[in-house]
Amino acid sequence: ENLLESELFGHKRGSFTGAHKDQKGLFEAADKGTLFLDEVAELSANFQVKLLRALQDHRIRRIGDTREIKVDVRIIAASNKDIAQLVREGHFRQDLFFRIKVIPIFLPPLRKRREDIIPLAESCLERLGNRMGRRKPVLTETAKGRLLDYDWPGNVRELENTLERSLIFKKDNRVDSGDLMLEGCFGPSREPSRDATPQLIPLDEVERRHVLLVLEHCGRNRAQAAKILGIGYNTLWRKLKKYGLS
Repeated sequence: ENLLESELFGHKRGSFTGAHKDQKGLFEAADKGTLFLDEVAELSANFQVKLLRALQDHRIRRIGDTREIKVDVRIIAASNKDIAQLVREGHFRQDLFFRIKVIPIFLPPLRKRREDIIPLAESCLERLGNRMGRRKPVLTETAKGRLLDYDWPGNVRELENTLERSLIFKKDNRVDSGDLMLEGCFGPSREPSRDATPQLIPLDEVERRHVLLVLEHCGRNRAQAAKILGIGYNTLWRKLKKYGLS
């Protein structure tokens, strides 16, 4: 939690082990702009209070500092869970929920937006290719068919992880149906009857397996793994700790 607080609010030099210099947090960096907070439903009760205070007072305090810093940040928050239900169950603060729920946007699951699958996949592949310093990857027609025939219980995140996995083990830029390891997490793609129910596992398990796959591919080099995953080193460290991979 200290790492998350440091990442969002910043810290003073010497405030904890490894804090070798003063560091701005994302709230300060995004001042007069927009900050995207993903998976807000996963925040601890203690950190929900700190976030609520920052949003209400428009002020933050770096770890180890007594001085408050004024910030003006527009928040976009996202979650794959029903936060209203979490509020009813007492797992998420109602006041924070109402603070971030200004203009709610509900995205239907990917299986109900099949027309978006191929454009999303191609955009993702282009982004991954740039990040890996490779030519723009191209989907074959059979690969497109397999993507369209799958139910995507993990939605866009599963799609991105599947495509990234396919590139890690390839040297050329052609992604074929055999490169899409869909069965590894959720069982086979749907049969033409489209009546089969996919074998579901939690989204966290999808991410855990993917992080482990990339980490092993990089020879346990965390800096390289973080770069391939497109996340910061501290974020990777938190995920490794969360999934017991450290």
